[in-house]
Amino acid sequence: MMAGKSSSKLKYVNAIPLSDLPKPGGAVGAVVGGLDVCIAVGTDGLIYALGGKAPPTGTPLKDGKVGKKNHQGRAVRHRVQP
Repeated sequence: MMAGKSSSKLKYVNAIPLSDLPKPGGAVGAVVGGLDVCIAVGTDGLIYALGGKAPPTGTPLKDGKVGKKNHQGRAVRHRVQP
């Protein structure tokens, strides 16, 4: 039995206004389409969108900072200690 064609279409939505974009090295949280996300700007100026919670602890990623890249070339989030 073959599956029929899916009628769902990809839809892009704005997460935050450009004026709310953080400075390089910073991050902000947002709820987009019902999902908790973190919008981060790397020190290299690249913009990243990722899930808003750290997997092991559930703490908000927006409370960290964007630091150096890891060995795979991806931005690394660092938790800010109080």
